[in-house]
Amino acid sequence: ASSVNSTALDMARFMIAQLAGQSAIMSEKMTREMQREQITMHPRLVGWGLGWQQLDRGDEKRHGVQHGGDVAGFSSLVTLLPSRNFGIFVAGHREGSNLRFTVTNSVLGRFFPVTIVAQAPVSMHPANVAAQRVAKYAGHYRANIVCHSCANPRQMFSLDVVANSDGSISTNGARFVEVSPGFFRSLPDGRGYFGFREDSLGRVTHLTMGSWQVMERVPMVGTPYDTAAIRSTILDYVDGWYEGDAARMERAVHPDLAKRIWALDPQRRSRMDNQTAMTLVQGTRRGGGRGTPNERRRRDIEILEIFGNAASARARMSDWIDMFHLARTDGQWRIVNVLWELDAAERGDGPTRPRVPASAAAKTANPDLWRELQAVNDSMTAAFNKGDLLAVARFYTDDGIVDGPRGERVAGRAALDKYWTGIQNPKSWKLEVLGLGGHPDFPYQIGRSTLVTSSPNGDRTSVVEFLVLWRREQDGSLRIAVDYYR
Repeated sequence: ASSVNSTALDMARFMIAQLAGQSAIMSEKMTREMQREQITMHPRLVGWGLGWQQLDRGDEKRHGVQHGGDVAGFSSLVTLLPSRNFGIFVAGHREGSNLRFTVTNSVLGRFFPVTIVAQAPVSMHPANVAAQRVAKYAGHYRANIVCHSCANPRQMFSLDVVANSDGSISTNGARFVEVSPGFFRSLPDGRGYFGFREDSLGRVTHLTMGSWQVMERVPMVGTPYDTAAIRSTILDYVDGWYEGDAARMERAVHPDLAKRIWALDPQRRSRMDNQTAMTLVQGTRRGGGRGTPNERRRRDIEILEIFGNAASARARMSDWIDMFHLARTDGQWRIVNVLWELDAAERGDGPTRPRVPASAAAKTANPDLWRELQAVNDSMTAAFNKGDLLAVARFYTDDGIVDGPRGERVAGRAALDKYWTGIQNPKSWKLEVLGLGGHPDFPYQIGRSTLVTSSPNGDRTSVVEFLVLWRREQDGSLRIAVDYYR
């Protein structure tokens, strides 16, 4: 929607004209046609009129119409109940505020209460085929008000839908069953509901709560909820071991877990040692790592990748590193595989050898070039951390290129400026130099980028490996000619 410059008095006149059904510029027929539902994403959910959103108050009925919006520091909502000859307009400071909804719902609840009877929903499918029937709805869904043509669109609310073995689906911590084609109600009381839309080939394309609340199906990625849930699972594993808490360990691991390490037998031959979920839980129950001094209880957790219902992560503990594979089963993240490795001293190879980080190796290989590239990297991240994204873009040459995953490509000064300044809510950025080389005027850099932005659902962290090709400009400075990341 576009914006309207108006006053409270003029908004009242507008609502009166809409409720009356006619005005000096609109006939009653046209007014009613505006308010009538023209299209919906699901027949059991409210849709759109001409500029108006149909109003559902939690009982699948069309009570009236409303329209809201946000612009430059304030938000508003106008609601009409034509059958009651009632209208209310609420405007308030702060973009994205929920005050308008709180006030409107309170007024409607006071004068026009709606009784919603809680009732346990019943699946439309026989129990033996329910899981198979709902599997098609599993996927990742993103609010479709996102900019589809922007090089770096603003982050939007997203969620994952998981199909469970009992024939229900899970999302946002709640479970739902399909009560009619493409329409789901929440367990146990049926108060929550939403629907799905399919295309002409029967492919699920959208999830909708009605009117403007539509989410499109997109390739699955991890959400902030996934990140938090995975970290919680790994903490159950780590702290369960340190505290000898078998219940936490059992909660973290899948019953079919396999934990393996390659070790040396007395003849110094390699062998693979295995643990099952049962032996790991029993070892924890016998005390686990309870004897580990607090100062040595390391729990450095890093989530490496989340893709749909699979994830990989690692944890640096007191004397070893665990590498995890996790799977989401019945809506819960659990550890299914662990490959671990001891420090050298624990393996019996003598004193722990100092590990040289890749960044230190790069520094040693070409110290002068490393210092120059590190200084430029530090200047870039400092600009980002101050929120000066245009300054970050200017570290690229005017004909620079950013080549990202899935064919994303940004080229040229204008596009680069738009790409960087389009990042919403920048929080922090860290660049690591893992490798470098080449001619001093055309060096290359291999590195790792950790970029954090904030959102209403929590911080979003993007960790990528990159290859940057630099070019020395006429003023002697190095600028990025090609930025290739995956």
